[in-house]
Amino acid sequence: MIKEGRAKISVPEVSVRRNAYVFYNPEMSYARDVSVSFISWLSSHLGKKLVVLDPMAATGIRGIRFLLETDAVEKVVFNDINPEAASLIRHNLELNKISRKMYEIENKDCNMLFLERRKEFDYIDIDPFGSPVSYLPNVWHALKKRGALAVSATDTGALSGSFKSTCRQRYGIIAEKVDFFKEFGICALIATVQRDLARHDISFSPVITHTKHYFRVIGLVKKSAEAAKKSVEMINFVTYCPSCFQKDEGISERCKNCGKRAKVIGPLWIGKTKEGKICSSLLEIMRKMGFKKTKELEICSLEIDEPFYYDAHKICKNIGISAPPLSDIFSELKK
Repeated sequence: MIKEGRAKISVPEVSVRRNAYVFYNPEMSYARDVSVSFISWLSSHLGKKLVVLDPMAATGIRGIRFLLETDAVEKVVFNDINPEAASLIRHNLELNKISRKMYEIENKDCNMLFLERRKEFDYIDIDPFGSPVSYLPNVWHALKKRGALAVSATDTGALSGSFKSTCRQRYGIIAEKVDFFKEFGICALIATVQRDLARHDISFSPVITHTKHYFRVIGLVKKSAEAAKKSVEMINFVTYCPSCFQKDEGISERCKNCGKRAKVIGPLWIGKTKEGKICSSLLEIMRKMGFKKTKELEICSLEIDEPFYYDAHKICKNIGISAPPLSDIFSELKK
């Protein structure tokens, strides 16, 4: 038995491998901390308690924490295609003494569930082992006209450009090894989510993104043809220079900065990857809840909304000087 947040759950002895009968990864606890704070914010934003779907619930830890640590949720629907996981979820809900009125447990394929339970959920969290692309074409069926969607991906090699052919096959994105590979992966994921939802006149506005051994984005969704059109306008190709690391929106054979031959990557999301004001609200909520890992949100609330980041060490190496401490660079930028 392990404890995470206010929840205590039973987990399989070996649970972080793909072939484990029920998957649990303690390294995702920070991502779940952020989700708990976001659920609290979303309930206040929408002015109501939420109906939540965890379609790949595994041990049930995420939904259980929603129910225990917030008063934002009316009901959580836990689903897992694995019948052993469904049994473990029930056991963990009973272990935490959660009222049966607060949850349902399903044992179905995610896509089937999305189609069966149309327009029912304020928040859905897609968190697969690997790529989420198999689930994005159908998730819109289960979302209400206004709400939120969270999407994770653990195929970081493909999304960050290390496996270029897989990135193109799976996500329809031309990739290269770049100096901003983490942001590349995030923007590739957002573009993929945007395109799938926009086909059905649904917009997706990223609120917060983060990455570790995964890429993850949480965004607000809205049924609106006009908003969807504006969203896809923020997806474009990017001209990238491997010589001086310049990035420019659009397609060009030569770098606008140094004139050398450039590469074209994308299409990528070129809009905001987070909302600073909402990040500040989430930071305040996390502190009130007593969560300790808040450094990332502190930085997010200060960052400008301009893609893409530059690697200071690579730039300094390129021009033959020693890289100054990042704290000195931050200090000069603030001035």
